[in-house]
Amino acid sequence: MLEKYLGSLQGMAGNLLSEANVPADKAPDFLNAGAEAVQENLLEGATSGNMDGVLGFLNGKSDGLLDGIKGSFIDKITGSLGLDSGAASGLVGAFLPKIVEMIRGAFNDSDGNNDESNVMDFLGLDAGGLMDKAKDMLGGKLGGLFS
Repeated sequence: MLEKYLGSLQGMAGNLLSEANVPADKAPDFLNAGAEAVQENLLEGATSGNMDGVLGFLNGKSDGLLDGIKGSFIDKITGSLGLDSGAASGLVGAFLPKIVEMIRGAFNDSDGNNDESNVMDFLGLDAGGLMDKAKDMLGGKLGGLFS
């Protein structure tokens, strides 16, 4: 779902990559890596019970999830674009604020607040989906108690 929002940033991503001597046609891979990093970290926060942290991040009141997103994004483009970690870090540092700004704008109302249900929908979770994720995460650790 995040990919549809990131499409508007493709030209900017292509320019940034070109400045770093990475072919501009790699912009979709770059953006997909960013989308995956965001989704994975938000999903991890939501399924681990840190919904306040996820909502705080989306409201712009907390950047507690930002380091995890940045690290995931760097790891992904280091592999997919063949960059060294320094170059990847520079690209992510320059572009991640644009992604974060776009995400926050997509989920916030005119008062700068977001609704937990919108976030849950975005992450592909509902109450049952969240319980299924929790069972999956705990099932292996608790010997199938939740199976």
